[in-house]
Amino acid sequence: MVSRSRLIRTARTIGVVWWVTVSRTNFGRINQQIYDSSIFFTGPVNRSIFMDSVVLAEGDNIVHMSLMAFAKRTGWSLDQVKEAAAVHMSPDPDSRTTAEDGRRWKWVDEGNPNLGFVVVNREAYKHSTSETDRERKRRWAEKNRAEELARDAGGS
Repeated sequence: MVSRSRLIRTARTIGVVWWVTVSRTNFGRINQQIYDSSIFFTGPVNRSIFMDSVVLAEGDNIVHMSLMAFAKRTGWSLDQVKEAAAVHMSPDPDSRTTAEDGRRWKWVDEGNPNLGFVVVNREAYKHSTSETDRERKRRWAEKNRAEELARDAGGS
């Protein structure tokens, strides 16, 4: 099994979008923009725990598990996950995302943290595209347009 740090180093080195599949419905899209964001400066453990939360969040952007269950599922210690939760649930004035004052996580229910937490800006990560993706889409569209024009010209 490849270690978590090796996967992160590899993704960072090759500078491509890193897709991590957990199940058929959950996936996280982490691209190189994360290395230019304020989350990079929270440290490698907090950054990796955040990446795990992006992957484990359901379609409603909620990680439906307690911090202890999250720690067990991801292999981090409970202390590391609690420290990350404190960081990710605090306002971040340097965040590019202004929702929730830059917080990355918030409790589903303040009174019962065992219900899980919301990954505030997961949609932004899920739908973000890298420059490579945009270029690939542009080339695909141009190719299809040219083929369509050739078919139309040949059929008339």
